[in-house]
Amino acid sequence: MTPSRRAAATVAAVFIVAIGAIYLFRPSSGPGVGGPNASHSPAASPSPSASPSSISSVTFKPTLSLVAPAGWTGSDGDRTFILEAPTASSEAGNSVGIMSGPFVRFNDPDCESNAPAAVGTSVAEVVATLAGDPRLDATSPQPATVGDLTGQMLDIQVASTWTGTCAWSGGKPAVLIVSATDTGPAFGTGGTGRDRYIFLDVGESIVAINIGTPDASTFEAFVAQAMPIVERIQFAR
Repeated sequence: MTPSRRAAATVAAVFIVAIGAIYLFRPSSGPGVGGPNASHSPAASPSPSASPSSISSVTFKPTLSLVAPAGWTGSDGDRTFILEAPTASSEAGNSVGIMSGPFVRFNDPDCESNAPAAVGTSVAEVVATLAGDPRLDATSPQPATVGDLTGQMLDIQVASTWTGTCAWSGGKPAVLIVSATDTGPAFGTGGTGRDRYIFLDVGESIVAINIGTPDASTFEAFVAQAMPIVERIQFAR
């Protein structure tokens, strides 16, 4: 992928919102994430769409469906769903990552044995851990509506005081944000990236939605482009 966000852990593929965008554990072409043995998640596959603007998950649960402008594409795995914007209409690597929880801690050796910032089985638990992590600068949580669900939303970036790095961050400060298991997949962020996280309780599951960019200067423009799509996502439950 391109300089944006997503890294990997050890055994399973890890998504890293590194430097602001989503990466599916593969070498990056810029100051983003990746890894020497990066590969696609075995379960990931393009999602079929009923029309050029209708996208649904096949493997990802809880099943989701959305309507996006022409050119956006989706792919899914057991615990992750990736929605990518056409490069002609946005910065390379900009995408939306969705992960199903619960979210757990693990000491990833690729990130100097630092654990993910957001942990828990409910929106309240995850938001509290993320907002209170000293490695990050986070906005105050705000209500967010996705489809017929209401959750919590906050924007984050690596704190100026944090110096820890990850193997995929190109020497830049970086932090794992959420992980689906104790080996990944996981989302992370780093460098000058900026990310928006929305957490939802979906039935008995918790879901994290990430919107991010590798450069904070492009964040607001991409959020304006992505949020109308995200707000129309419907989850089956």
